Amino acid sequence: MCISGASVTKLEGFDPDQEPLIYGVVGEESLRYFAVDKETGVVWLRQALDRETKSEMQVEFSVSDSQGVVKNTVNIQVGDVNDNAPTLLGQPYAVRIPEVGRRHAHPTCNTRLPPPPAQTI
Repeated sequence: MCISGASVTKLEGFDPDQEPLIYGVVGEESLRYFAVDKETGVVWLRQALDRETKSEMQVEFSVSDSQGVVKNTVNIQVGDVNDNAPTLLGQPYAVRIPEVGRRHAHPTCNTRLPPPPAQTI
């Protein structure tokens, strides 16, 4: 999961007339997730991205000067991170383990398993 406020990329442009460029992001959904520093082109997240919520996005960025605007759409694939710890249901577990070599002995094992350790990827 990408956290809010994280810088994700930088837009770059070139103006042959050497006019100052203004960078931006276009569209309601894109503006919900991304912000662009209009002078530097640095793109950062306004809110966290989570693959379970949205696995792919199309974001339109813009670069403009006094003579016009250029827009381009970028496809963004949101990667998956194991951010949900596994849960074990039905505890305690009851297991019957017959002893080897004994015909009528059937001891029962009642055990509560500890939760698995958290994994960071």
